[in-house]
Amino acid sequence: MPMADARAVRLLSLCSAAAALGGMVVVAAAWRRRAAQIDALLRFWFDGTTAELYASRWFVPAGSAALAALDQTIAKRYGALLAEAETGRLEGWVQHGPRGLLALIILLDQFSRHVHRGDQHAVQRTDERALSLAQQMLARGWNHRLSATELVFALMPMRHSPTVERLEQVRRPSPAWASKRCAA
Repeated sequence: MPMADARAVRLLSLCSAAAALGGMVVVAAAWRRRAAQIDALLRFWFDGTTAELYASRWFVPAGSAALAALDQTIAKRYGALLAEAETGRLEGWVQHGPRGLLALIILLDQFSRHVHRGDQHAVQRTDERALSLAQQMLARGWNHRLSATELVFALMPMRHSPTVERLEQVRRPSPAWASKRCAA
């Protein structure tokens, strides 16, 4: 092989390696970005005292100014992510384990109710996907790796689409949650 051809092959090989490395860097950056989005969403929903979160996030009185403000906050912060989730573009969050799956469930089950308030058809569409994800959480056994509060929201889609079987699944505590309760 002439020297020029060998250099060309070597250069092509180096270019291919650089391109592959560049692709891995892009994938790693996307992974970190998604992990940061998951963490931010879970902090927004769970950081604070139970009393504070109950009144300001989880069970805000219907028709109140506080609920309207929360709807606006969630739409502004998480509306674009919800739109991605609704089209299936956030399925990769499941690869982030129980926390990624929990965040996706909250996005589709809870945040959709704030963003789509008054649009029952939009909420029903996201409920179907959230229910499937909650069942996936149970099938993978990841519910055992959640706190009691996280578990309530991970299984909430089953309460929003109740059947006797689903309600029985919700009522059965995970062994991890039951042991934490008994230890308290």
